[in-house]
Amino acid sequence: MRGFRGLVPFGRRDLFDFDWDEFFTFPAVGTFFPIESRGIRVDVKDQGSDIFVEAELPGFDKDEIEITLRDNYLTIQAERKQEVNEEKEGFIRKERSYGKLQRTVTIPYEINPDAVEAKYQAGVLKIKLPKVASKQSGRKIDITD
Repeated sequence: MRGFRGLVPFGRRDLFDFDWDEFFTFPAVGTFFPIESRGIRVDVKDQGSDIFVEAELPGFDKDEIEITLRDNYLTIQAERKQEVNEEKEGFIRKERSYGKLQRTVTIPYEINPDAVEAKYQAGVLKIKLPKVASKQSGRKIDITD
């Protein structure tokens, strides 16, 4: 097996010892697996009365992004369709590409859907989700004569 060590990814000799996380973070992998294929990176922060969600969507236009809030699920979807037709003397180039990303995040609080705000700038989508004010779970009952 020694002679084949150079052919095994990252010098590993046992297929069961293969570290897939290391494989997908290896610099050359970006050439074979573009960032879009890895999903949407999301940060969720609970800041008291609001939940803040930041999602990385580089290269998308604002009109290619859709955000939906149903029940306790926030879904971010981005879809890109691109077609290039280039005709010059001696050659014709036609390319088509299509990509769709989607990420759903569970929000563990009741959200006021009418007060949700979203901004998209420099490839980062920022969403503010205001929590519904907590409902009183009980009340004091006075005793009468």
